[in-house]
Amino acid sequence: MSEISVIARLRVMATDLQLKAYRDEVVSLEPNKRGLLGASTWRSLEPDGGVMTIMRYVDSAVAEEALEALVSSNAGPMVASLSIDPPDVILMAPKSNKGKTFEEIPVGSLLSLAVRVSDPGQQEELELDTDEVLSELSYIPGYLGSYWGNNVTLNEEILSLVTWANMDALESSIPTSHKVKIQRWQKAF
Repeated sequence: MSEISVIARLRVMATDLQLKAYRDEVVSLEPNKRGLLGASTWRSLEPDGGVMTIMRYVDSAVAEEALEALVSSNAGPMVASLSIDPPDVILMAPKSNKGKTFEEIPVGSLLSLAVRVSDPGQQEELELDTDEVLSELSYIPGYLGSYWGNNVTLNEEILSLVTWANMDALESSIPTSHKVKIQRWQKAF
């Protein structure tokens, strides 16, 4: 899979209308017209004002061009004016994508995000475990899809994203004794 995803998380003080205007500005940048596969925006279910944008690209070269274009565009100052903190931006090389894409699922759907880091020499074992866990989650009623891969700059870091039709499905996916922090998000647009 040569696809690359840019996952940007940040805290903002903005309405969905302002965020949509920002995302539309970003999507209209020239590199995105050539190689953007899809974009979705999510709001954190925590009271921190968190927003996450997931942009899927055909390859890493287009993703890098798009990030460079963003910095030099009008969208750069726009996001700075809305954000509380600098964004946490991760380039993810997907290893598996099952079910519906982020763009296909309806607004209001939910997403669980887990970030795990393998111990030295244990990356392959963590990847196998991630794939197995996400395969098991697909049997929960309300499962819409899963997507996981490695952080491009820190290969030992694995991000797993699972989409859900409702809160009951999401909550039933989280074991009572788990060691990994699960972030909960809701699709905004």
